Amino acid sequence: MVDQGEGSFLDIKNGDYDTFMPIPYWSWYDKKTEMLKILSEVNDIPSIQFVWPLMRDRIKDYSCYISGNEIEIVPYNASVDVFGSFSKAKHRVLMSATTQDDAFFVKGLSFSTSAVKCPLMFKKQKWSGEKMVIIPSLIDENCDRDLVVTDFARMENKKFGMVSLVPNTRKAKQYSNLGAICADKNNIFDVIESLKKREFKRLVVINNRYDGIDLPDESCRVLIMDSMPYFNSLSDKYEKKCRPNSEIINKKIAQKIEQGLGRGVRGEKDYCAILIIGSDLVKFMRSVTTKKYFSLQTQKQIDIGLEIVKMASEDSNQTESTMKPIISLIKQMLSRDEGWKEYYNDEMQSIEEEENESSIYDQLLEESIIEKMYSVEEYEKASSAMQNLLVNM
Repeated sequence: MVDQGEGSFLDIKNGDYDTFMPIPYWSWYDKKTEMLKILSEVNDIPSIQFVWPLMRDRIKDYSCYISGNEIEIVPYNASVDVFGSFSKAKHRVLMSATTQDDAFFVKGLSFSTSAVKCPLMFKKQKWSGEKMVIIPSLIDENCDRDLVVTDFARMENKKFGMVSLVPNTRKAKQYSNLGAICADKNNIFDVIESLKKREFKRLVVINNRYDGIDLPDESCRVLIMDSMPYFNSLSDKYEKKCRPNSEIINKKIAQKIEQGLGRGVRGEKDYCAILIIGSDLVKFMRSVTTKKYFSLQTQKQIDIGLEIVKMASEDSNQTESTMKPIISLIKQMLSRDEGWKEYYNDEMQSIEEEENESSIYDQLLEESIIEKMYSVEEYEKASSAMQNLLVNM
């Protein structure tokens, strides 16, 4: 590990949270017996207890990553074959609002590429709920992230909930220093319950949680998506570091963003204004090269957002407060303006389903086959197949 980066190795030893390294696969293989002995002695702790039966006889098929505060051991692919009731079932159904993580469906759950390409959809319901996507910096370049954070963090409001999703503790502290309520792992459920009970005080900040949180109706009428989300797992972070522009990584990022966008709209009649701030997030959602990774519904909501901020920018008065056009748009939605509702409905109804022509599925299937060769120790065949795949990519 020292050979990978001596300074990074020292940072890890000193407990640096953001620095991480993979253990070379040959070192992991050589030390697998020692690792099994260590893990077997603590296999009753929650993080190991439930996965131990899956990994104890397949430790060589795992990889390991180390950061300044955690060690992560992950399989090259999920061991679904050991669950006969799942792997041998004639019919398997996956239900999800967001299904962009094709890599896991094909390589992890062994779904057929045809099933992933053509998911079952309710054709009569093209969309659900109302999201007014607002990008403040496109209305006025002075309305940057810091201004939005400052204004909303200081704002007192007792009529409805306001929530900001941030990717890290540093950004969360900026809000708390301005008076916002920061939810952490110790109080997050109490804070969310207070919102649902309509106990509104100040803006609530949630750190790096983009799923598993429901904020329906008045509990969240204004949602701020602040900057690009971070990956939680070290393996995802490492893959992003090695392949920053890969289709698989971009799909994972898009899915995480979509999960965040959906926190404040939990039903067909629900509605929420969503402010997009942070230059990295704005770029990802606007760029032609990355916007395509979102669902058609989210792409259309982004397009609607770009159109309304264009109109707001044209109508803005230079003598007005920089934030006034943004507040006006939010009030228009909150007052249930008929013009806005009709425009949104017409645009969302115009969504036309497109045939999925991505070539990534064939690659994922090939990778899955190669990994299975490796897992049964057909190393030469796996190596040759991987070389052919790389040549033909």
